[in-house]
Amino acid sequence: MFALGPDPPAHHPSLGRTEIVNGFGIIGVTFRTEPARTVVFAILAMGNPIGSTSGPILGGAVAQRSKGGWRLLSYIHAGLTLVSIIIGILVIPRGERKKDENRRIDWLGGGLITSCVCLFTFSVTRSGIASRGWREPSVHLPVHVELTWDVDVPALLATSIILFALALLRE
Repeated sequence: MFALGPDPPAHHPSLGRTEIVNGFGIIGVTFRTEPARTVVFAILAMGNPIGSTSGPILGGAVAQRSKGGWRLLSYIHAGLTLVSIIIGILVIPRGERKKDENRRIDWLGGGLITSCVCLFTFSVTRSGIASRGWREPSVHLPVHVELTWDVDVPALLATSIILFALALLRE
């Protein structure tokens, strides 16, 4: 559950949150009776404040005192991740699979929403660096050292909105 170690990186706060969501799901399925379920939820809830306060302190101490510096923290996180995976495989019970469960992947819907989010993010990000913002008809992007590509930022935004509408219709 805490595969990223004591504290997720500050520049990407959502990394540690996925483990918390997975933990809630595992606890909800595994512990069906009270008070065991409440105790386990409380232990999981303690992990976030303890990790977010002790993680930067311990990480800073390790980075400052070790010869490896901050790079050593990546190896420590990798080791903690491996330990978490092994413990999870050994301890978390396998769920029962229902035979009537729909297990197909919606590739078209996934492709539409992924393309929508990528184009939207790209267009919003690139409009911020254009000299005239949204009034800029195209942005000059260096694709390679000698190759450039002009993209129409408002058109990318419009395309992302159309893809979002298509994804909604698909679902």
